[in-house]
Amino acid sequence: MSQEADNANSPAWLLTLLTSVAAFFLLVWHTTHYLPFIADDALISLRYADRLLAGHGLTWTDGQPVEGYSNLLWVLLAAGAGKLGLDLITAVRVLGYLSGAGVLSALAYAFPVTANGGRRARAGQGLLRRWLPLLVAQGGVVLAAPIAVWIVGGLESILVAALLTWAVVLLLRVAGENAWRARRALLPSLWLALLCVTRPDGPLFTAALCLAALLITRWRRDGWVFALSLLVLPLLFFLGQLIFRLTYYGEWLPNTALVKLVPTGQRIGEGAAYLARGLLALAPVSIVAAVFGLRELARRNSRAVAVLLGAPALLWCVYLIVIGGDIFPAWRHLVPLVGLMALSVGRLSVEVADRLAAIESRIVLRRAGIVAAGLILFAFYGVLQFTDDENRRAVSERWEWDGKQVGEMLATAFAGQQPLLATPVAGCLPYWSGLPTVDMLGLSDHYLPRHPPVDLGHGPLAHELGDGAYVLERNPDLVIFCSPYGRYRACYRSGVEMQEREAFFQRFTPVRFAPGDDPAVTCLVWINWQSERIGMRRQGSGWTIPGYLFERPGETVCRLDGSGQPVVTVDQENGAGMTNLLLPAGRYQVAIDASAPLRIAVLDSRDKTILAAGTAAPRQPLALDLTPDPELAARQPLEIDLIVSAVEAEPVSVHRVWIGAP
Repeated sequence: MSQEADNANSPAWLLTLLTSVAAFFLLVWHTTHYLPFIADDALISLRYADRLLAGHGLTWTDGQPVEGYSNLLWVLLAAGAGKLGLDLITAVRVLGYLSGAGVLSALAYAFPVTANGGRRARAGQGLLRRWLPLLVAQGGVVLAAPIAVWIVGGLESILVAALLTWAVVLLLRVAGENAWRARRALLPSLWLALLCVTRPDGPLFTAALCLAALLITRWRRDGWVFALSLLVLPLLFFLGQLIFRLTYYGEWLPNTALVKLVPTGQRIGEGAAYLARGLLALAPVSIVAAVFGLRELARRNSRAVAVLLGAPALLWCVYLIVIGGDIFPAWRHLVPLVGLMALSVGRLSVEVADRLAAIESRIVLRRAGIVAAGLILFAFYGVLQFTDDENRRAVSERWEWDGKQVGEMLATAFAGQQPLLATPVAGCLPYWSGLPTVDMLGLSDHYLPRHPPVDLGHGPLAHELGDGAYVLERNPDLVIFCSPYGRYRACYRSGVEMQEREAFFQRFTPVRFAPGDDPAVTCLVWINWQSERIGMRRQGSGWTIPGYLFERPGETVCRLDGSGQPVVTVDQENGAGMTNLLLPAGRYQVAIDASAPLRIAVLDSRDKTILAAGTAAPRQPLALDLTPDPELAARQPLEIDLIVSAVEAEPVSVHRVWIGAP
């Protein structure tokens, strides 16, 4: 090549680099619109990573190991970043940004500024003609809300998109050069192999692209050699993970498949609706990509492009319909398709750029009209991204961060006791509390997915499993229903069935906790008052009652004091009580651990008459005579309410109360 040609082409790679860097920073700016969104399932994965770093293996809680994640490579990468000292949420966001850069770099490789449809730029070719494909392809990614959301959302979809886009770009180069040699399959095979261990459904993309290679080569021998070469690494990685799953978890399938993969008629209908609404939210890019694919398929000399782009996209769409779509914001499962759509519109823009360059320079209006139409389409695409309800849900969904406050409060309040928590919120509460947990929806539980209800597949996706009797048999110490805020009445099957049993209300009492100064963030926790860890405990000749078990329905709020201990605050007008205690008749002492003296009242639980009363101060126990009169003598033991309230005007913080024989 002459020195003149070198000088002509040397700025082009720099333009490609600068364009890609600018696109990346625009994408970073786009992601800030959705911060600090984090998906609750991302925190499930991070709990696995956190426990792995702590030496507990790839487990979600103590006991039998369960594969409740569906992103092995993502979990391992997060753990690796955590080992280097990164906070795990920061780690998955760094991985997200790197993956986003991976998608943009794949598009830069496919549409470098120095190229035009695979041919080097000719002398006199306009800059727009040389630059347009890269701008259009990367612009489709930068503006896509699903890409921006799931870069920061903490799950692996953006990594799937990066690996898939790179694999397809490399295969498009092979098809364009008609060079179906085994060694050309090595690099795309590696990306597909990593994809297989990123998601359990990743092998679908390998299958689709192997089939695409066979179709393009019309089942020739070189096509078979190439397809088998493409298959080798993904198959080895898939078998490696399967062997690990069988030896470590003792299962053929991950829990996520048992929970979510139920292809009923209802699920298929929901999946079809999800796919249609998601593709509409990505219009006009999705429409242009579909039209481009159909047109290329009809052209004999360009069918390879249509097949390589269409085969993985079509198989993935069918899969989404079968599994019923998704429950998360911003069309998470369509993220892998955005890269393929960007490749399609980039390919189409090559032709548009050629036509623009072919238009005589004096026909300014025609050229300007084509450019204006393209800008209008992109503007419409951008408006859709910021107005779509599912994308906006990622802006407003912040309950996971309220769950952080609740989880950290539980971790502080009960760090020493390590009570067993039962909740359907399997991400934020277990991750930030660090407590042993029963997943009441079954994603990270061994029993529930293997004992499904008879109507599985006809309820809310991934929220159908449950067994109240099983959860009660696990004897949890804490139960939080529905969300990190808790509720008095349960929302899902396990909780509903638990509350249908009288034993639940006999064993559990509701306590409202306030984890911080924000009055809007409270959590209703059902506490097992019989719990040996955190309930009413036998101590010496009496019983110690933690302050948080003294409640006033709908009003009492438990907070942490300066030392991190849970306390209930009472005043003169508003006391709090422990109801329906069974005590034998006799004489008792009441000792308190509180910030000031307390008035103690003992009431008959049936008619609320006062049986005894007095004042107790720290280190000054109160003597109570609960010798029943003749009318009460037949009702042994006594069923009483123990009520505490402040003596002075200032509120009193109650840590615990001891009642027992003197």
